[in-house]
Amino acid sequence: MTNLVCESKTPLLTSSIHLPSSATGDDRILAAIDVGTNSIHMVVVKIQPTLPAFTIIAREKATVRLGDRDKRPDA
Repeated sequence: MTNLVCESKTPLLTSSIHLPSSATGDDRILAAIDVGTNSIHMVVVKIQPTLPAFTIIAREKATVRLGDRDKRPDA
């Protein structure tokens, strides 16, 4: 079994993903991270090139509200 650890400096996205040992060989593990204005999404998939297909191993979501700002009194 392989461990994939994703950590950030803030506790918003901290996870440990345990990958099955069958994820070796021709299978590839990929992660996609989407950073938006209000949330961050991460999806980890195992790609099976012989089919071709993929299986979602893990997904994370955190609300970050990057678009929210303190309104300045002079604005």
